[in-house]
Amino acid sequence: MELLYVWINKYHNIKKQGFNFSNKYVCEFDKENNINVDIKFKEIPEDFFKLNSNTLSEKNGQIMNITGIVGENGAGKSSVLDYIMEKLNDLISGEFRNFEKDEQLLAIVRRKNTLYIYSYSIIINQITITDPILSYEIINNDIKSNNNNYKIIYYSNVFDAKKSYYTDSNTVDLSTNFLLNNNEYYRLSEIQRQLNLIASSIKIELPFKYPDFLNCSFSSSYYLNEILRPENPYTFEDIVYHVFSNYSEVGTWERESRYSTAPFDMYNLETGTVIDCVYKEYVSEENNLRRKYKDLIKIVSRRILTSAERQSKINFRDMNEYIIATNLPYNPKEEFEFIEKIREVIEREFDTVITIRICYWDKIVELIESIPKIRQAYFKYTNVKEKIKINMLEYIPADLELQKFRVHALTELNNVDSFNQLKIRICLCYFLIFYRTNHTGEFFRGNWKEELMGDFFEDKIGTVSSILNFFKTCEKRNDNSGSRLGEFIINLNKLVAQKVVIIDENGKGFKIKIHGENIENYRKLILGEYNKSQEVFPYNYDYLDIDWYDMSSGEKAMFSLISRFYDARKFIDDAKHLLILIDEGETYFHPEWQRIYIFLLLDALPKIFSMKKIQIIFTSNTPLVISDLPRENIVFLESIEGNCSVRKSDKFRETFGANIHTLLSDSFFMKHGTIGNFAKEKIQYIIDLLNEDDASFKEDVSTNKINLKKIKKEISIIGEELIRNKLLDMYIRKVNKLDIEEEERGNNKKESILLQEMTIEDLQKFKKEIESVLRKREFNDKGNN
Repeated sequence: MELLYVWINKYHNIKKQGFNFSNKYVCEFDKENNINVDIKFKEIPEDFFKLNSNTLSEKNGQIMNITGIVGENGAGKSSVLDYIMEKLNDLISGEFRNFEKDEQLLAIVRRKNTLYIYSYSIIINQITITDPILSYEIINNDIKSNNNNYKIIYYSNVFDAKKSYYTDSNTVDLSTNFLLNNNEYYRLSEIQRQLNLIASSIKIELPFKYPDFLNCSFSSSYYLNEILRPENPYTFEDIVYHVFSNYSEVGTWERESRYSTAPFDMYNLETGTVIDCVYKEYVSEENNLRRKYKDLIKIVSRRILTSAERQSKINFRDMNEYIIATNLPYNPKEEFEFIEKIREVIEREFDTVITIRICYWDKIVELIESIPKIRQAYFKYTNVKEKIKINMLEYIPADLELQKFRVHALTELNNVDSFNQLKIRICLCYFLIFYRTNHTGEFFRGNWKEELMGDFFEDKIGTVSSILNFFKTCEKRNDNSGSRLGEFIINLNKLVAQKVVIIDENGKGFKIKIHGENIENYRKLILGEYNKSQEVFPYNYDYLDIDWYDMSSGEKAMFSLISRFYDARKFIDDAKHLLILIDEGETYFHPEWQRIYIFLLLDALPKIFSMKKIQIIFTSNTPLVISDLPRENIVFLESIEGNCSVRKSDKFRETFGANIHTLLSDSFFMKHGTIGNFAKEKIQYIIDLLNEDDASFKEDVSTNKINLKKIKKEISIIGEELIRNKLLDMYIRKVNKLDIEEEERGNNKKESILLQEMTIEDLQKFKKEIESVLRKREFNDKGNN
């Protein structure tokens, strides 16, 4: 299967445009709804994109065709790929899930010698095909053709928060947007894909050495979600709603689930932090607040218990959340009795618990608004525009005994070797995060003194052991294997003993050797125990920052490119044809790597996708990649009044094997010349100065408005020799003509001699090059008169 042509009626900035992806045929859908398929004047051989190195194995896949879509930003390159990704599967399968009622689309697909013309809401008038070996079949939108013989693979390393399109079993989405949105362990998964590539039997040469070490740095910081101020100022009800909706929507406070088997409760740390900040602002109002809270309970209770019309609604979480939001003393007995009364009423009066909520919003607003400092504090803390960061090694718990425990742990930190320092840091921060997010839970309060403080202060077993014992009890493990954190520490101990893991001297991280069986050690330690240990928290606490040791962003980008395609093999199944869409895959690459980018794809993809027929369509912003493509394999796009427009490739010079400097000078890529805008403006400024009338120029020099030495220095650093020499010639003529600064004139003699030695041909070349660079603007050099 090969996608030859797509005609798009309307999509983003694309209106009634056809896109050819074949290097053999040129297709056209005209205004009269006629389809014309002609053979291209220059036909590219079928095996043109096969590398000699890929002929050594018969199992390697075959690149059938590769098409580059090039053009300036905003021309519509990515939109073409998005449209294929979003619509093509539906069109070919006949499902039409993503189609609007008035949408029109046409696609031409080639399978062997048959053209399958898929049309949606289009009546085709006439079809003309010049190649006699081709036949065709029209498939309208009322025909379903279940074709599972192909897969679409989409890759993009750009993260722009763009929506992920619906994907079915025929689509493999390798984009960063999709992977981030669908995998909470994105970074670890990315490293795992790269490790799989290293461990594979497929050898793909990259322009850098595969890494030997994986760096794991300890992080004591807990990052909270952003708290952003909206465009319009908060009303006070907005502020109150912000707090309570966070609890309600996230649903992490499940206190009504007192019969749940969950080992502990959790809550939204972001909201909790804001509440803590607010509470510090109104400590002096605590007594007044308690009184008002009791009044509120009476009002709510009365409203619920006396409700005859079934209009009073309650959610069991609300009262508990309100207790925490106001930081009131927690009384489990009173709470239980109150909830039981409410539960009796609900069971008697209502059919379902899930749909019931409490109707005392106005009272909450009235209560909190009555304390001015709360309002002031919320405005203060909702202005935060960066992620809130808490250093857990500096976090001081509210309980005095835990404060003592923290001090003892930090003291122990100074008396042990680097490995034990690392374990203390990990365990202490891990415990304090757990305490910070669970300190209101009955289970926590009932166990920490006995399991943690007893071990530590009575048995003197040390920080790490006491914390691990605490979590073993908390998690109620039945297999006697310890806690999730404990399993991570045990496995880390083993790998250090085997010298697979190397501890940093400062005790703040370690490195894992990556070769042979060590890859499996990583999978067990990081993907196994480390991932499990993170499950304790409502938001994953990444106490390890995991990354490759000493790799640049460009190396990581290329590593991700190849490893994601390698990982995609498990989704291919029995598909024989692959359509690979790559959106600006050379992002982050140095120009030298952009130059070898196409070669890398042609070398790697057939090795990865063995026995497959592969078609590649990619987008690019740089002309560096298209010197590896014939002109017939390029779709040239430009933006005309904001709309996408396809330009015919035969209007451009040949691109294959073309000098990159020649491609850069093409007006299609560099409409405003090949010199940077700042340099161009600086050069033009010097030209304008030297073109001033003689009297004004001489007066400006005498009054120091024009600094001749500065002008000469700026001319001397211009890299383009022709422009530099021309400006220097203008400068010398101007200075000599006006008899300015005899000393300067003497210093210019040698430079003037060099210019005088230039031939007429050289001077003509001067003129031609300068006019090209400066967009044919005349210099109006009065010095020639």
